[in-house]
Amino acid sequence: MTRLGLAVVLAASLLFTGCFEILEEIWVNNDGTGRIKIDIGVSEAMMSMGNGEGDDSTFSSLDADFQKTKEEVEKNPKIKRIDFKQYTDGGMKHFVFDVEVNDLSALNDFQRIVYAGKDSSEEGAEKGMPLENSDLTIEKKDGKIVFVRTIGEKTADQEVGQMAESDTSGQDSSGKAVEEMGNAMAGAMFGNYNYTVRLHADNISTANGKIDDQKKMVEWKIPFGQLVTGKHKELRAEIVTTEGNMVMMIVGAVLVIGVLGGIVAVMRRKKESPTITPQG
Repeated sequence: MTRLGLAVVLAASLLFTGCFEILEEIWVNNDGTGRIKIDIGVSEAMMSMGNGEGDDSTFSSLDADFQKTKEEVEKNPKIKRIDFKQYTDGGMKHFVFDVEVNDLSALNDFQRIVYAGKDSSEEGAEKGMPLENSDLTIEKKDGKIVFVRTIGEKTADQEVGQMAESDTSGQDSSGKAVEEMGNAMAGAMFGNYNYTVRLHADNISTANGKIDDQKKMVEWKIPFGQLVTGKHKELRAEIVTTEGNMVMMIVGAVLVIGVLGGIVAVMRRKKESPTITPQG
């Protein structure tokens, strides 16, 4: 299957500049359908530095590459619609991928194609930048939809509960200093550019990102300086579905009826109990 060359675009951007940003928006519907829109902006000036004179390079060939990939992706019955466009704004060249799916599980395959040039069913790809080792899982559990976006691979220390972070011994201080220096250098290189994820849904109950007042959107914003260090990140949210709301309403109604029934029973017992008149 022909793959998108976007991973090459991102790699080239890393070589020539830190000026690029990614906005990833995901819509989750209660009926199991969804949409993902990935907008990747790369510095237009620095892109031209990466191309030789008269060289079309990977950037200009991305349209043709996408069309070939689109033909293959559209064969998937889970894909409802797929589009691609480019535009320029504020000195940034943007590549926008937009896909609607009939099954939420297809969102993970598509984001893998965009970032890594392969879907999640393929093996043997070399490890690259964190987004090339990312996963998107959206599952229904107990009247809720659980959203998990993982970026980068967990280290051994993270697997055992972040043991390295809790170790304050002098033996580990030099390693921490090197890590902090690397983070500072990455932050300086990439400036204020971010990888932003926005999840849209009808009723977002909890999340480790910023939820809006209407509980219809949650946003995570990760500086690129942090992203390229490869540290594992997990973005989580829970969405209460219509089914979940109905269950909560039924349980609430049962509790109310039970309380009212108890009150009525007590009042009846009081009314039916004989009144004893003292004699004397």
